[in-house]
Amino acid sequence: MFKSMLHDFPEVEVDVGGAGNYVPEVDAKLHRIKELYRTVNSKLAWMLPGLLVQDLVVWTALRIYIHRLEVLEAAIALKAAFSGNPMYYHKDVKLAFGDCIEKYESTYNTLHPCSTAYVALYPLNNAARLWYVFKIGTRSRVHLSHQVKLVYNELVIQAINKIAREEEQAELEPIHQCLGSIAEEQKLAEQQEVANEDEEEEQPECPSEILKDITEEEVEDIMEEGS
Repeated sequence: MFKSMLHDFPEVEVDVGGAGNYVPEVDAKLHRIKELYRTVNSKLAWMLPGLLVQDLVVWTALRIYIHRLEVLEAAIALKAAFSGNPMYYHKDVKLAFGDCIEKYESTYNTLHPCSTAYVALYPLNNAARLWYVFKIGTRSRVHLSHQVKLVYNELVIQAINKIAREEEQAELEPIHQCLGSIAEEQKLAEQQEVANEDEEEEQPECPSEILKDITEEEVEDIMEEGS
């Protein structure tokens, strides 16, 4: 995959290495991403659903690259230098992954809720300064430009934990089905074994087996009676 990118970025050297090669600089950066991922995940107020794991990885990488690197002469974040878009605190950094936010959506004079709860994922770093967010009610991702940060309440936490538990149940369902099939096969095998034992007990004794226990004198008496 990386080999196909050799000529996609002018003036950028793409160093392609073989499988299993160890590059200290790259490994250190990956280690930082993993550690930040674990830190954020451990401080979430809810269980992280599997469908949001990739979003947390993206946010982690974006958050690391908002800092200035020593290799750059200008005092500019690496993310801004790469994309050309400057950083804005109130748009890009004020929110963090997992924050609960609210979006005003309705102006109708009805009893329906006028706002909806979302989970902040990561900024898109575009000209509109949009954020990628997760809509809890529909379990979908949407773009938002204006939102208000809220404090988590128990209903929101329960809703997200329900999504995570449903994913765990869906992952374990094939295992439960396999165990159920094995148990059913064992039950049928035991029933068949019991049925075979009952047939052997009910089977009448062979005449040849009966004659083994009769003496010669008894045979002669039977022959005389028959004659």
